[in-house]
Amino acid sequence: MLQQVYGDRALKKYQVCVKHKCFHVGYKSVDSDPCSGHPSMSTNKANVKHVPEIVRSDRRKAVDQIASEVGISIGSCHTTLHDVMNMHRICQHLVL
Repeated sequence: MLQQVYGDRALKKYQVCVKHKCFHVGYKSVDSDPCSGHPSMSTNKANVKHVPEIVRSDRRKAVDQIASEVGISIGSCHTTLHDVMNMHRICQHLVL
């Protein structure tokens, strides 16, 4: 019935069931609750400043080498390089 009225903009049956369950449990809103976790420590100003220095000193270093020097995870290093520095390719590896 909702599909007839709203067309493609209607919620799917699964989404309706999930929202119904939330309201049944006692939620007053289905919006995301604010997270109470601690902020990310790997993308702080010191690490964001240190990663470009390492890359500029030797551009042939791989992401895992940079991450181990800074002391952050490979994913955090990749995020810093890709999102903050707007670098999409650091080095190329030859695969034989």
